[in-house]
Amino acid sequence: MRKAWLWVALGAVVFVIAGAAFSVGRMAAMPQQSPKVEVKPPTKEERELQKLKIAASEGKLVEATPTPQGWVVRFEQEAEELSKKSLAEQAQKFFSDLARSEVEVARTSFEAKSSSLKDVWGNTLKDVPVARVELSQETFKRINWKGFSPDNFSRVADELWVHEIIERIEEQKKQQSQQQGGQGGSQQGGGSGQGQG
Repeated sequence: MRKAWLWVALGAVVFVIAGAAFSVGRMAAMPQQSPKVEVKPPTKEERELQKLKIAASEGKLVEATPTPQGWVVRFEQEAEELSKKSLAEQAQKFFSDLARSEVEVARTSFEAKSSSLKDVWGNTLKDVPVARVELSQETFKRINWKGFSPDNFSRVADELWVHEIIERIEEQKKQQSQQQGGQGGSQQGGGSGQGQG
């Protein structure tokens, strides 16, 4: 009788092992299916925000707020040079990139900052605003950015501000060039004579 139970138990073990091997074989033969991932397409707002980020890639997108009239977009960038011409060109480039994004703009502004200015004690100042140009929706739409001259911001911008330090720097450069222009010949001759002595 013991042998019968032993044979029954042994048969059960073989049956379980064979069943497991069969199941493993079937799973290995089945094509592997990767889990399904549902990808939602981006919303219109998400697509527009991405376009604004691309337009602002050379600086910092400080604000991008959707409104029923369009986006309120504020942008900051480090001033490349402390001159009105350079600052106006930087503003024109940003606004032109923004227009190319074809996103509806309710209001937008460009602000240039500088970390090259010093206080009266000689300490370097960080992120000092040196210029700002703000445009309403109407003004932004009206400008043909492909043919617009940055010199005309003073005539068309809804708000235009330039730090007084820019005025002073440009006045100093103007005075220096006038002095060098009037004394150019005598300074060159005198300077070379002194260097040799």
